[in-house]
Amino acid sequence: SLQGDTREHYAVLTRLLDENNAEIQPLDFLEHARHLNLMAHVDRWIIRHAMAELVEQRNQGHKTKFFIHVSKSGIQDETLLLWICDCLRELNAKGAWIIFQLRESDIRAHTQSAKRLIEGLKKIRCQIAIDRFGLTSNNELILKNLPVDYVKLDQSLTHGLCQSQEKQDHLGETNRTVQSFNIKSIAMGVEDANSL
Repeated sequence: SLQGDTREHYAVLTRLLDENNAEIQPLDFLEHARHLNLMAHVDRWIIRHAMAELVEQRNQGHKTKFFIHVSKSGIQDETLLLWICDCLRELNAKGAWIIFQLRESDIRAHTQSAKRLIEGLKKIRCQIAIDRFGLTSNNELILKNLPVDYVKLDQSLTHGLCQSQEKQDHLGETNRTVQSFNIKSIAMGVEDANSL
């Protein structure tokens, strides 16, 4: 945090292990899950395990929050919200510990489903992040119509940032737009001091 926030924020990432305990990257297995219409099940598996880990971290005194991705299938799953409520109750977790992130392109493709899910998650005190933000025009419409807490700026906006005045100007303008809605922005892929 550039604003002195001392809470611990982590992005939940998914990996599988093969029979030799070697790590399988998401591109190698999530595409199969999408093709077989299993992404809603994958979302639930990830959410449940992340909640259990959050409870463990909180019980140890950490101020941990997790960013948990919801896929396009999860956005369209009309039973996901109730299932999340049940998990929170069962695991004795709090919605305020979780930031659910949805891709901007998925929100645009399924606006009404995304809006219902986001509004429901906000009622149980979860926070919302829009992931891979800033690649399309008319971003203000999403920010204006959805109760969003964070925007994760797409990594392509920061790639080669210190060598391109045009990119710096575009990123600055996008960030000013986000902040005008009182939303926190997260710049992804900042890996050197000059870009920071």
